[in-house]
Amino acid sequence: MTVAWRGLDTQSILKYGIMYELLYQGVKLMLKSSEHQKLRLHGNSYLCAFVNAVCTSYYGVTFLVLLWSAPEESKALSGVDSAEPFFAETNGVRDAALPFIAWIVFDLIHVVTNFPELGSYDQLFHHAMFIILTCVSSAFGVCPFAGCWLFCGELSSMPLNIRWYLINSGQGATVWMTLTNIAFCVTFFAVRVLLYWFGLYGFLLETAPILKNSGAPDFGVNIIAALLSAGAFLNVYWFLLIVKMATGLGKKGKKPKDSETKRAGALEVSAVAGATSTSKTKAA
Repeated sequence: MTVAWRGLDTQSILKYGIMYELLYQGVKLMLKSSEHQKLRLHGNSYLCAFVNAVCTSYYGVTFLVLLWSAPEESKALSGVDSAEPFFAETNGVRDAALPFIAWIVFDLIHVVTNFPELGSYDQLFHHAMFIILTCVSSAFGVCPFAGCWLFCGELSSMPLNIRWYLINSGQGATVWMTLTNIAFCVTFFAVRVLLYWFGLYGFLLETAPILKNSGAPDFGVNIIAALLSAGAFLNVYWFLLIVKMATGLGKKGKKPKDSETKRAGALEVSAVAGATSTSKTKAA
Protein backbone atom coordinates (compact mmCIF):
# COMPACT_ATOMS: atom_id res chain seq x y z
CA MET A 1 0.00 0.00 0.00
CA THR A 2 1.10 3.54 -0.67
CA VAL A 3 0.18 6.79 1.02
CA ALA A 4 -2.22 8.74 -1.21
CA TRP A 5 -5.11 11.17 -0.89
CA ARG A 6 -8.36 9.32 -0.17
CA GLY A 7 -10.56 12.28 0.54
CA LEU A 8 -12.30 13.69 3.58
CA ASP A 9 -16.04 13.22 4.06
CA THR A 10 -16.83 16.88 4.73
CA GLN A 11 -20.58 16.31 4.40
CA SER A 12 -20.57 13.87 7.31
CA ILE A 13 -18.39 16.22 9.35
CA LEU A 14 -20.86 19.04 8.70
CA LYS A 15 -23.78 16.77 9.62
CA TYR A 16 -22.19 15.80 12.93
CA GLY A 17 -21.26 19.43 13.59
CA ILE A 18 -24.88 20.51 13.14
CA MET A 19 -25.99 17.74 15.51
CA TYR A 20 -23.59 18.99 18.18
CA GLU A 21 -24.74 22.56 17.71
CA LEU A 22 -28.39 21.50 18.05
CA LEU A 23 -27.50 19.60 21.23
CA TYR A 24 -25.59 22.65 22.48
CA GLN A 25 -28.52 25.00 21.92
CA GLY A 26 -31.07 22.50 23.27
CA VAL A 27 -29.20 21.96 26.53
CA LYS A 28 -28.72 25.72 26.84
CA LEU A 29 -32.51 26.14 26.79
CA MET A 30 -32.96 23.33 29.31
CA LEU A 31 -30.49 24.93 31.75
CA LYS A 32 -31.82 28.44 31.24
CA SER A 33 -33.78 28.33 34.50
CA SER A 34 -31.06 26.62 36.57
CA GLU A 35 -30.28 28.25 39.90
CA HIS A 36 -26.57 27.73 39.24
CA GLN A 37 -24.98 30.46 37.12
CA LYS A 38 -22.15 28.35 35.73
CA LEU A 39 -24.60 25.71 34.55
CA ARG A 40 -26.61 28.35 32.73
CA LEU A 41 -23.51 29.81 31.11
CA HIS A 42 -21.44 26.74 30.19
CA GLY A 43 -23.33 23.60 31.15
CA ASN A 44 -24.22 22.96 27.51
CA SER A 45 -20.57 23.07 26.45
CA TYR A 46 -19.58 20.50 29.06
CA LEU A 47 -22.50 18.25 28.19
CA CYS A 48 -21.42 18.21 24.53
CA ALA A 49 -17.87 17.45 25.63
CA PHE A 50 -19.16 14.56 27.72
CA VAL A 51 -21.15 13.12 24.79
CA ASN A 52 -18.07 13.32 22.58
CA ALA A 53 -15.96 11.66 25.27
CA VAL A 54 -18.38 8.74 25.56
CA CYS A 55 -18.58 8.15 21.79
CA THR A 56 -14.87 8.65 21.14
CA SER A 57 -13.83 6.43 24.06
CA TYR A 58 -16.10 3.66 22.83
CA TYR A 59 -14.52 3.70 19.38
CA GLY A 60 -11.04 4.05 20.82
CA VAL A 61 -11.27 1.06 23.14
CA THR A 62 -13.10 -1.09 20.58
CA PHE A 63 -10.62 -0.58 17.75
CA LEU A 64 -7.60 -0.61 20.07
CA VAL A 65 -8.53 -4.17 21.06
CA LEU A 66 -9.23 -5.20 17.46
CA LEU A 67 -5.96 -3.78 16.11
CA TRP A 68 -3.69 -4.58 19.04
CA SER A 69 -2.28 -7.73 17.42
CA ALA A 70 -2.51 -6.50 13.82
CA PRO A 71 0.62 -6.37 11.64
CA GLU A 72 2.54 -3.11 11.83
CA GLU A 73 1.57 -2.19 8.26
CA SER A 74 -2.11 -2.40 9.18
CA LYS A 75 -1.44 -0.22 12.19
CA ALA A 76 0.21 2.35 9.95
CA LEU A 77 -2.08 2.34 6.88
CA SER A 78 -5.82 1.87 6.44
CA GLY A 79 -6.78 -0.87 3.98
CA VAL A 80 -7.82 0.05 0.44
CA ASP A 81 -9.19 -3.35 -0.61
CA SER A 82 -12.01 -5.05 1.29
CA ALA A 83 -10.15 -8.35 0.89
CA GLU A 84 -7.19 -7.07 2.89
CA PRO A 85 -6.74 -8.17 6.51
CA PHE A 86 -8.05 -5.59 9.00
CA PHE A 87 -9.71 -3.56 6.22
CA ALA A 88 -12.93 -3.12 8.21
CA GLU A 89 -11.10 -2.23 11.42
CA THR A 90 -8.71 0.33 9.95
CA ASN A 91 -11.43 2.04 7.94
CA GLY A 92 -13.70 1.89 10.95
CA VAL A 93 -11.21 4.17 12.70
CA ARG A 94 -11.41 6.56 9.73
CA ASP A 95 -15.20 6.66 10.04
CA ALA A 96 -14.97 7.20 13.80
CA ALA A 97 -12.73 10.20 13.18
CA LEU A 98 -15.51 12.12 11.41
CA PRO A 99 -17.74 12.88 14.44
CA PHE A 100 -14.62 13.65 16.45
CA ILE A 101 -13.43 16.20 13.88
CA ALA A 102 -16.90 17.76 13.94
CA TRP A 103 -16.88 18.01 17.72
CA ILE A 104 -13.38 19.38 18.12
CA VAL A 105 -13.95 22.08 15.45
CA PHE A 106 -17.29 22.89 17.09
CA ASP A 107 -15.65 23.05 20.52
CA LEU A 108 -12.73 25.14 19.29
CA ILE A 109 -15.18 27.73 17.97
CA HIS A 110 -16.88 27.92 21.36
CA VAL A 111 -13.57 28.04 23.23
CA VAL A 112 -12.48 31.00 21.06
CA THR A 113 -15.80 32.84 21.31
CA ASN A 114 -15.89 32.35 25.10
CA PHE A 115 -12.14 32.80 25.68
CA PRO A 116 -10.78 32.24 28.29
CA GLU A 117 -13.84 30.85 30.11
CA LEU A 118 -13.72 27.41 28.45
CA GLY A 119 -9.97 27.01 28.10
CA SER A 120 -6.72 28.90 27.77
CA TYR A 121 -3.91 28.86 25.18
CA ASP A 122 -2.94 25.27 25.96
CA GLN A 123 -6.49 24.23 25.08
CA LEU A 124 -6.31 26.15 21.80
CA PHE A 125 -3.06 24.38 20.94
CA HIS A 126 -4.52 21.01 21.90
CA HIS A 127 -7.56 21.47 19.67
CA ALA A 128 -5.65 22.89 16.70
CA MET A 129 -3.13 20.05 16.86
CA PHE A 130 -5.80 17.37 16.88
CA ILE A 131 -7.79 18.99 14.08
CA ILE A 132 -4.72 18.99 11.84
CA LEU A 133 -3.64 15.45 12.69
CA THR A 134 -7.10 13.94 12.49
CA CYS A 135 -7.94 15.55 9.16
CA VAL A 136 -4.58 14.54 7.65
CA SER A 137 -4.71 10.97 8.92
CA SER A 138 -8.31 10.47 7.83
CA ALA A 139 -7.82 12.07 4.41
CA PHE A 140 -4.71 9.99 3.65
CA GLY A 141 -5.77 6.83 5.48
CA VAL A 142 -2.75 6.73 7.77
CA CYS A 143 -2.15 5.98 11.46
CA PRO A 144 -5.31 3.98 12.30
CA PHE A 145 -3.71 2.44 15.39
CA ALA A 146 -2.46 5.81 16.59
CA GLY A 147 -6.03 7.00 16.24
CA CYS A 148 -7.13 4.24 18.61
CA TRP A 149 -4.85 5.12 21.50
CA LEU A 150 -5.49 8.80 20.98
CA PHE A 151 -9.25 8.24 21.03
CA CYS A 152 -8.80 6.38 24.33
CA GLY A 153 -7.56 9.62 25.85
CA GLU A 154 -11.17 10.77 26.04
CA LEU A 155 -11.78 8.21 28.78
CA SER A 156 -10.35 10.75 31.22
CA SER A 157 -12.61 13.50 29.88
CA MET A 158 -15.75 11.76 31.15
CA PRO A 159 -14.94 12.07 34.90
CA LEU A 160 -13.48 15.52 34.23
CA ASN A 161 -16.78 16.79 32.83
CA ILE A 162 -18.74 15.08 35.61
CA ARG A 163 -16.41 16.80 38.08
CA TRP A 164 -17.26 20.19 36.58
CA TYR A 165 -20.99 19.53 36.97
CA LEU A 166 -20.56 18.43 40.59
CA ILE A 167 -18.54 21.53 41.47
CA ASN A 168 -20.90 23.95 39.77
CA SER A 169 -24.10 22.38 41.10
CA GLY A 170 -23.07 22.65 44.73
CA GLN A 171 -21.91 19.04 45.14
CA GLY A 172 -18.18 19.66 45.39
CA ALA A 173 -17.94 18.27 48.92
CA THR A 174 -19.78 15.00 48.34
CA VAL A 175 -18.53 11.42 48.19
CA TRP A 176 -19.36 11.47 44.47
CA MET A 177 -16.82 14.27 44.04
CA THR A 178 -14.16 12.22 45.80
CA LEU A 179 -14.84 9.20 43.62
CA THR A 180 -14.89 11.35 40.48
CA ASN A 181 -11.55 12.94 41.38
CA ILE A 182 -10.01 9.50 41.85
CA ALA A 183 -11.47 8.26 38.56
CA PHE A 184 -10.17 11.32 36.74
CA CYS A 185 -6.62 11.04 38.09
CA VAL A 186 -6.41 7.30 37.47
CA THR A 187 -7.83 7.39 33.93
CA PHE A 188 -5.79 10.45 32.98
CA PHE A 189 -2.54 8.81 34.03
CA ALA A 190 -3.51 5.49 32.42
CA VAL A 191 -4.59 6.76 29.00
CA ARG A 192 -2.99 10.18 28.56
CA VAL A 193 0.39 9.36 30.05
CA LEU A 194 1.06 5.60 30.04
CA LEU A 195 -0.93 4.58 26.94
CA TYR A 196 -0.05 7.77 25.07
CA TRP A 197 3.69 7.39 25.62
CA PHE A 198 3.51 3.69 24.79
CA GLY A 199 1.70 4.54 21.55
CA LEU A 200 4.14 7.34 20.75
CA TYR A 201 7.07 4.94 21.17
CA GLY A 202 5.44 2.52 18.73
CA PHE A 203 4.73 5.29 16.26
CA LEU A 204 8.31 6.54 16.24
CA LEU A 205 9.81 3.05 16.13
CA GLU A 206 7.46 1.25 13.71
CA THR A 207 4.79 3.46 12.11
CA ALA A 208 6.90 6.42 11.01
CA PRO A 209 9.40 4.27 8.99
CA ILE A 210 6.51 2.40 7.32
CA LEU A 211 4.87 5.68 6.31
CA LYS A 212 8.10 7.00 4.82
CA ASN A 213 8.69 3.75 2.93
CA SER A 214 5.11 3.90 1.63
CA GLY A 215 5.52 7.25 -0.09
CA ALA A 216 4.73 9.72 2.67
CA PRO A 217 7.07 12.73 2.53
CA ASP A 218 9.65 12.78 5.28
CA PHE A 219 8.72 16.31 6.36
CA GLY A 220 5.06 15.32 6.73
CA VAL A 221 5.84 12.30 8.89
CA ASN A 222 8.27 14.38 10.94
CA ILE A 223 5.59 17.04 11.53
CA ILE A 224 3.15 14.37 12.73
CA ALA A 225 5.83 12.94 15.01
CA ALA A 226 6.59 16.42 16.38
CA LEU A 227 2.93 17.18 17.07
CA LEU A 228 2.39 13.82 18.74
CA SER A 229 5.48 14.38 20.87
CA ALA A 230 4.30 17.86 21.82
CA GLY A 231 0.97 16.35 22.85
CA ALA A 232 2.77 13.82 25.03
CA PHE A 233 4.62 16.55 26.90
CA LEU A 234 1.44 18.63 27.16
CA ASN A 235 -0.27 15.68 28.83
CA VAL A 236 2.60 15.38 31.30
CA TYR A 237 2.33 19.12 32.01
CA TRP A 238 -1.40 18.75 32.64
CA PHE A 239 -0.84 15.70 34.84
CA LEU A 240 1.61 17.62 36.98
CA LEU A 241 -1.02 20.34 37.39
CA ILE A 242 -3.51 17.66 38.44
CA VAL A 243 -1.08 16.28 41.02
CA LYS A 244 -0.35 19.80 42.22
CA MET A 245 -4.04 20.55 42.76
CA ALA A 246 -4.73 17.14 44.30
CA THR A 247 -1.90 17.45 46.84
CA GLY A 248 -2.49 21.12 47.60
CA LEU A 249 0.96 22.16 46.44
CA GLY A 250 1.57 25.67 45.15
CA LYS A 251 0.13 28.94 46.41
CA LYS A 252 -2.39 28.40 49.15
CA GLY A 253 -5.59 30.35 49.08
CA LYS A 254 -5.38 30.94 45.35
CA LYS A 255 -8.68 30.33 43.63
CA PRO A 256 -8.23 28.18 40.53
CA LYS A 257 -9.28 29.70 37.26
CA ASP A 258 -12.21 28.25 35.34
CA SER A 259 -9.80 27.47 32.52
CA GLU A 260 -7.86 25.24 34.92
CA THR A 261 -10.95 23.25 35.84
CA LYS A 262 -12.04 23.07 32.21
CA ARG A 263 -10.65 19.86 30.77
CA ALA A 264 -7.41 20.18 32.74
CA GLY A 265 -5.90 17.64 30.55
CA ALA A 266 -7.96 17.41 27.50
CA LEU A 267 -8.48 17.08 24.36
CA GLU A 268 -10.52 17.74 25.31
CA VAL A 269 -8.61 18.72 29.63
CA SER A 270 -8.41 16.34 25.30
CA ALA A 271 -6.62 15.49 25.54
CA VAL A 272 -4.80 17.46 23.47
CA ALA A 273 -6.37 15.39 25.17
CA GLY A 274 -7.17 16.58 25.59
CA ALA A 275 -7.65 15.54 22.62
CA THR A 276 -6.92 16.20 24.34
CA SER A 277 -9.17 14.83 26.11
CA THR A 278 -8.10 15.85 23.38
CA SER A 279 -7.18 14.62 19.21
CA LYS A 280 -8.49 14.91 22.73
CA THR A 281 -4.20 13.41 16.45
CA LYS A 282 -7.12 11.72 16.58
CA ALA A 283 -5.63 9.97 13.70
CA ALA A 284 -7.56 7.65 11.54
